[in-house]
Amino acid sequence: MRKLLFISFAVIAIARFASAQDATPDHTQLPTGLQVKYPKTSIENHEEGSVLVSLIVSKNGEPKDIRVSKTSGYAALDEAAKTAVMNARFSPARTKTGDPVDAKLYVPVKFSLNSAKESIQISHSEDNAVLSIKIRKIYRGLTRDLGYQLQKLPTFAPEFIVLDVRGNSGGLIYESSGLASVFMEADLKIAELKQNNSTFIIKTGKKFYQKDEIKIDFLSDVPNYLKTLPLLTLVDEKTAGSAELVVAGLQSHGRAKIAGKKTAGMTAIDSNGKDPAEWQLPNGGSLKNKGLTPDFPLENSTLESIGTNLLIPEEIRDSLLGHSH
Repeated sequence: MRKLLFISFAVIAIARFASAQDATPDHTQLPTGLQVKYPKTSIENHEEGSVLVSLIVSKNGEPKDIRVSKTSGYAALDEAAKTAVMNARFSPARTKTGDPVDAKLYVPVKFSLNSAKESIQISHSEDNAVLSIKIRKIYRGLTRDLGYQLQKLPTFAPEFIVLDVRGNSGGLIYESSGLASVFMEADLKIAELKQNNSTFIIKTGKKFYQKDEIKIDFLSDVPNYLKTLPLLTLVDEKTAGSAELVVAGLQSHGRAKIAGKKTAGMTAIDSNGKDPAEWQLPNGGSLKNKGLTPDFPLENSTLESIGTNLLIPEEIRDSLLGHSH
């Protein structure tokens, strides 16, 4: 069974009692039956975070005055945490003499999709000549997670880099800028969108992938060799959307060779029933209904051998190194 998400929660009672000065936390019962439902929209938008919910547990054991004491930053997650606490069962706090009293509790609820583990896989070939970076999806927080993992790479440089985006249907466009920025210098055009008499250009560099409210550049400490070593991108017929734009940008700027199957050619933006707007490539072309044609068309067996075993055919190795027979 495919695991799409991981939800964890912890429950901590911080007793600030409303009516009895001699009540103690030792006599406070933690909630039972706390069932947290991850909102569907939050899964689709890759929203994660922790919510601190405060409430009063009455002397009858009923939760009331349920509030978000500390927000996750996402309204849907906050509401899901409040609903879980509202439906949980509580036993009232008691004084030292055993009398039930109203008590205030705080319940932390953590929402985690385990995105990095599911979506990013980094490995080396047995001889350390090939570094493989597999990106399964482009989600909110990809640049952050990828940056943290790439900082842990060994200081020695491999001979080749393989960027594997097979099956990647794309995602948030600014996170796509972050992915492309790992392998290219800043201020290089990835794609352009013209819609409603306005033009939106996406480029590499922290100006495009770094959110205004977050001042940290998650890619500042990744190895410099990622921008210079020979790069091979693996694609297939399910590579689509902003993942296609990343690969097209790498190819357009001469940064990477493409191997695999022709991509999906799905980079349109919904225009509320009108003709969909289409992302344009740096050379002015479009991928609509065409997709990207690999420099090295490969059969599934060869493609899988590269992606799984990091065995690069001699023809491709020579091309990446600029050799000719």
